[in-house]
Amino acid sequence: MQIATERLEDGRWRWVTFEVIDGVLRHVGLSLVTFATQADAQRDLDASVNGKVDDTGRVVRTKADIDWLISTLIGTAQPCAGVTIGRVYWHPRDATGNNWDLAIVKDGSWKACLAEVEPTIHGLRSEFSIPDEG
Repeated sequence: MQIATERLEDGRWRWVTFEVIDGVLRHVGLSLVTFATQADAQRDLDASVNGKVDDTGRVVRTKADIDWLISTLIGTAQPCAGVTIGRVYWHPRDATGNNWDLAIVKDGSWKACLAEVEPTIHGLRSEFSIPDEG
């Protein structure tokens, strides 16, 4: 598997993992969030690829890491201007194996913001756990 960061047309960065099989490029993974700098994309890549994997197959990240990813996501979503996002909080694992959620403060046009970012947040919840507290 090969790993790289790449600059997108809008100037933001993401990471990609891929492999070449029989001369065919096959994408294995992409960052769910794009970043203002290559260093931030690399930071997320390192944590995503090198992190401990829990029993659900998710990479364990700190609450601060998840807060950072969500802040980065919200900061780039136009409908989220003026929306204040709360912190990630732990809960016992649900039926899907997820153990965290996000508190949303209903400022600005929070419904439009949530509609914009919810698919990515769902992806983050599917990829990452936080350390269990209970």
